[in-house]
Amino acid sequence: MGNRSALHQDVAAYSGRSIGLILVDIDFFKQYNDALGHPEGDRLLRLLANLLGDALGAEATLYRLGGDEFAALLPCPTDQALTQYCEALQVELEAAQFSHPAHPDNKDVTLSIGGARFVADANSFAVAYEAADKALYQVKTAGRDGWQVTASA
Repeated sequence: MGNRSALHQDVAAYSGRSIGLILVDIDFFKQYNDALGHPEGDRLLRLLANLLGDALGAEATLYRLGGDEFAALLPCPTDQALTQYCEALQVELEAAQFSHPAHPDNKDVTLSIGGARFVADANSFAVAYEAADKALYQVKTAGRDGWQVTASA
């Protein structure tokens, strides 16, 4: 799994191609760590990294941006394809039923997910990242535990 620097570098490999950017944030991760301890938090991060790979498939390149934030880049010809990736991620997480004993809404582990599709180049990535991040925060503002895709960046 790459880091933030690798994400920026890898966009160049997609130059001129339509790709999707998905940003993922674990809801109430601090509370999870506080309740179960950092070793269990680290275990959850590994489980979620595997889940991201399974849900998004072999074409996705995954990144850990820091803390409880992940990103994925993947070939994405249409906004509908990006929507399907986000839906698949949500379905896979719900099926996994990772327990979260400190979730304020008494739920299992949930994610906030934002996505944007763009044609890769140095300038469009910054716009797409901002759009995906805004979509993610709209999910958080609406109560978390969901996904949103913005129109093509």
